[in-house]
Amino acid sequence: MLSNDKRLGLLNSVALNGKYIDFYSHKKRRFAGNTTDDQTSDSLVMDMKDMIITNYSQLYLSTKFSDIVIKVEDQSMPCHKLVLGSQSDFFDRLFETQMLESTQSEVELKETDPQLFRLLLKLTYCGRIHLQSLDPTDVIKLYGLIQRYQFNGFEAPFLSKIKTFVNTSNVWQLLETSMASHLSDCQTVCHNFLDTICVTDSLLSEDFFELSVETLKTILVRNSLRFSEVDLFLLAKKFIDVNKLDDNTSDELIRCVRLPLMRYEDLLSIVGNSGLVSDKRLMDVMRSKSLIDNMDNTCRELVKNRALFHGL
Repeated sequence: MLSNDKRLGLLNSVALNGKYIDFYSHKKRRFAGNTTDDQTSDSLVMDMKDMIITNYSQLYLSTKFSDIVIKVEDQSMPCHKLVLGSQSDFFDRLFETQMLESTQSEVELKETDPQLFRLLLKLTYCGRIHLQSLDPTDVIKLYGLIQRYQFNGFEAPFLSKIKTFVNTSNVWQLLETSMASHLSDCQTVCHNFLDTICVTDSLLSEDFFELSVETLKTILVRNSLRFSEVDLFLLAKKFIDVNKLDDNTSDELIRCVRLPLMRYEDLLSIVGNSGLVSDKRLMDVMRSKSLIDNMDNTCRELVKNRALFHGL
């Protein structure tokens, strides 16, 4: 019979291909032994990875050999310390240290979605899951569980998969969920996608108007968007009008737009007629713009004079 260490060595060497997510090939082989060049020769390799992963997958939610029960809300899930500890640094420390949980037969996890944690267990035992049937926001939440419980080997391939299905119809949902869950990696994925969009109308879905003000502010202040400041101002104005925001909240959003970068004509016609910027502030903005323009002209003159001086 294989020892636990050898079982884990075989398990962690499994690489699943096809349309599923391959996680075991990314996991650090903490328990695998050293191999020599002779041992890796194709003629000497015993490839039994499919059988090994099949055997391990049969332990998913099975009471056979189970030595720990994970309780999430009202659901109890039989698990195996060996399997969880081999893939998760969180459970590795939990079961190996002198913490009270290491001697208990049941561990309760707080503030965890039971259905998503069950899916995470399936990923851990079987090495593959389908994402097609999941709501995009649940995919983000599942990534949050991967981070929280430190399944570190799963993070990179899972994040790569998230990048492939971000589109204009779900980006706002994904971004809002990422913000609420404080998942900076997922926020970056959404922000980078938004940087590729050239037309604001493609983003004006129902989900856009359901964003939180804080989430929209992270968009308006970005320097890498392909939208002009006029486009961003009009985007903010539509959001304000649809959500009927109060004056203070509206002002918070408008202050995220760099008004001095607009043309004078746009400041007078679009901004001035919007009712969102006072006449006093509009004059201050135009003075700031004048200073910026004068500085630009001065710099251009200095460059021109320097070129003439050097005979360029």
